[in-house]
Amino acid sequence: MKRSLLLAASMLVIGRLAVELVPSRSSIHGQDEQFGRLLTVCQLTNEFESVVAGAADRLLCPARYPLSHFPTHLVQALIASEDRRFLYHNGVDYWGIARALGDSVWSQRLTGASTLSMQISRILFLSDLGARDFYRKLRRKAWEFVLASEIEAALGKDGTIRAYLNVSPLGRGAFGFEAAAQVYFGKSARDLDLVESAMLVGMLPSPAVRDPLRHPDRAIAATIKVIDRMEAQGYLSDDAARQAKRDANRRLVLDGEMPGSVISRYTGPEVRRLRDFSREELASSGAPLPEKYRIFVTLSPDLQRHFDRLPASGSSGYEPSGVALGRDGGILAIAGPPYAKSQWNAAWKANRSIGSIGKIPVLLAAAERPELLGQNWSAEDIRGPYSPAEPDHRCRGSMTVEDSLKFSCNRPFVRLTQSVGDEAAGIARRLNLSVPPNHLLLSTGGLSGSPLQVAAMLNMIASGGTWSSPFATLAVTKANGEIIYQREENVRRVVSRKVAAIVGELLRYPVKAGGTGQHAIGEKRAAVVHGKTGTSDDNTDAIFAGYTNDWTAVFAYQKTGAVGAGMTGGGRPAKDFGDLVDSYWPSKNSDQPGGTVSIDTERHWALRQGLSIVGWGLLWGGLTLVLRRLGLLLARISGRKAHDRSGDAASQAESGLEQVGFAYQSTDELVGQVVRPDDPIKLRAFGTYRDKP
Repeated sequence: MKRSLLLAASMLVIGRLAVELVPSRSSIHGQDEQFGRLLTVCQLTNEFESVVAGAADRLLCPARYPLSHFPTHLVQALIASEDRRFLYHNGVDYWGIARALGDSVWSQRLTGASTLSMQISRILFLSDLGARDFYRKLRRKAWEFVLASEIEAALGKDGTIRAYLNVSPLGRGAFGFEAAAQVYFGKSARDLDLVESAMLVGMLPSPAVRDPLRHPDRAIAATIKVIDRMEAQGYLSDDAARQAKRDANRRLVLDGEMPGSVISRYTGPEVRRLRDFSREELASSGAPLPEKYRIFVTLSPDLQRHFDRLPASGSSGYEPSGVALGRDGGILAIAGPPYAKSQWNAAWKANRSIGSIGKIPVLLAAAERPELLGQNWSAEDIRGPYSPAEPDHRCRGSMTVEDSLKFSCNRPFVRLTQSVGDEAAGIARRLNLSVPPNHLLLSTGGLSGSPLQVAAMLNMIASGGTWSSPFATLAVTKANGEIIYQREENVRRVVSRKVAAIVGELLRYPVKAGGTGQHAIGEKRAAVVHGKTGTSDDNTDAIFAGYTNDWTAVFAYQKTGAVGAGMTGGGRPAKDFGDLVDSYWPSKNSDQPGGTVSIDTERHWALRQGLSIVGWGLLWGGLTLVLRRLGLLLARISGRKAHDRSGDAASQAESGLEQVGFAYQSTDELVGQVVRPDDPIKLRAFGTYRDKP
């Protein structure tokens, strides 16, 4: 027992020293704000593939589904099986480590002491590959100690469980319990019963050898073990546990298959277009990808899944593209034709006419002079070299700016463009749009740009006049967690906050009833929408650009062949935007913080703090024990050497010298220890001689 405690203390001390000796200047550790964000965003990684860099990428999203998405018995099974003291520690279970490390040293295997937080640190930041020898594993384990504590400090108990449920590897390419439920049972994780939940948890940490379809006997044994642990910890009554085990045994049939189980190919969101953008972004910054990497990206799986449906709903003869941005300019989703059909994407590469969306820079310039927006403008023919046709019969007579924008009338805006002069063209250039030589064409299709550039312009208005460069990559790390790339903020003010607010309010008119973009508000009216339609000559390009509280999105269709009826921006593109509002916002509006499942941590807080203090006490006590043992060892060595050099040590002691020995009891306290005069080793090592009185 004493030896086991010594070994455990030694490992804790060595682990902590290993952490302190690792440079933290370019690592995740020590960067609290960045670290906290990386815990909630998605990442693309090839860490789980034994292939060359770039051949395969896995998408891990620790915040993909809320905790309320998963049944309570799944959460209980996970805690009971993987981290039974989860509620009582702060990321590192010192009790478990002290129990397990002694045996681990002798077996050269560091197992049996990982908490859920430590496993998350391994899945999201540290690599299993490349850590083949004992000392590399020890160094990684030391990193896990530190990251686990920071993970719980950043996410709390609910967030930690949520992250684990979303990213844990469960075989067959499934990461997270939602994907695993789809693969093994053909259902959502929210519909898993107790036995199915226990079976998935029982596959950890080696899903390949406990696959319920390949090794049903092992899967059943692991399932029953999980149920027993749930019963032992009070999550199940005796009767419920017996019934669950009977149900589990019935799943094992003669042909070795699980009743109701299906092998489903779980298809996650299409991430290859965003991955391509990210790699171009990294290449332009001069940051090459290492062989094994983690690219932390701005992707929103919810929005991307909606965008993935666009190719199937696209109209014949038109090719869809689209993009969604967050308020900071992060790319949340990218749409395009099926990736296998075309890897080129118009969302950020096309430079095409944006139609009447060009009226927005004119409004931004006019808002600097409020009197221009307060007067009426004529929709009658313009005397001069340029008098565009009107798209709507309602564009006639003297019109307000609001009505001109609502019906996308051309002639009032040409007259408004004449009044603001070159200011509108200057704003368009600052927004990276291509400006025609004749500035009168700005509002009627003369401006051109990509959907991404248009989205950045609308996002600038939604952000109060501050333009942010669109980006997809937050950071890139190597296998050891070292950050080799971090995004540098690229923002600039284009217009004042007041001007942005004025134009933002005007952009509500096109989506009102009767406006060219009325379909953009959706059928459920779930969010406030601001936006504008655009259609190029001969209906070659149709586009809608708009924003809600959380995001900005652009949907565009480009003519690729002969079509019957032409498409306008107020048609399919505006309806796509409205469908996105309907699918995204109702669930967000009804979500309650914390959901229906929450880990009860308040009543465990005091005990957790107490155990943390005890844990650190054990650590420092272990350090004391190690130092004491080390001191005794050095004493024996030095004592033997002194005994060899001088054989009269014992006679000197017997001649009347009295000595008092000292030994360390703590790192800063010396306690007297009487040593017998006939002990030459302790005499030489610890003794101080003085004459008898």
